Amino acid sequence: MEGIFILEGLLILLILGYQLRVYKSNKDKIAEIARLFPAREQLSVTRDGQKMTDAAAAPITAAGEEIWEKLLYGENFRQGSPANPVVQRVVAVDADYLHIGALDDVVPVYTVAPEVFRQQVESGQIFLESASAPAVMTKPKEETVATDLIAVQAPSATFQQITGSTNEYLRLNKGAAADFDILKDVAERHSEALDSEVQSTIATPLYV
Repeated sequence: MEGIFILEGLLILLILGYQLRVYKSNKDKIAEIARLFPAREQLSVTRDGQKMTDAAAAPITAAGEEIWEKLLYGENFRQGSPANPVVQRVVAVDADYLHIGALDDVVPVYTVAPEVFRQQVESGQIFLESASAPAVMTKPKEETVATDLIAVQAPSATFQQITGSTNEYLRLNKGAAADFDILKDVAERHSEALDSEVQSTIATPLYV
């Protein structure tokens, strides 16, 4: 009989310990959400000199950066070979990915990181529809282009990720009007992830 009481006591202590652990974890996450977005005084706009690579590729006479912009603005291209029957184009650009789809819907829309797609262009794997030669972007010279970026003093780890994604979006859409819905989604995606973590564990001790 005493053994049952001891076992019950251990179970109660274990549950209380687990409740305390979850409480402390949720308290830390809620504090992180509270300090996620900095005060307005901590935010500023800086001008960043970004090195852009110029290139030429026959028979295309445009510089490499112009080729890149053509692709970002939806220029049709073929991948791997000019004889590839699948004609693709970039259908959307957000902070983290390029969304690429085929004109005849043979290939479903897929996403790729901008740096990965740019490497494919530089290595001659992308052929513009208006040219038979690959849209190769060689690097004979560098040009510095100024871009307005967001700077923040003493940001939280999560807000630093938000700032990085936002600035990358601004770099990729240089010269075009920024889409407020995309920028809003970048910020809310991180904050909602933290909130979901708290919501999913806050009632666990009660269930136990």
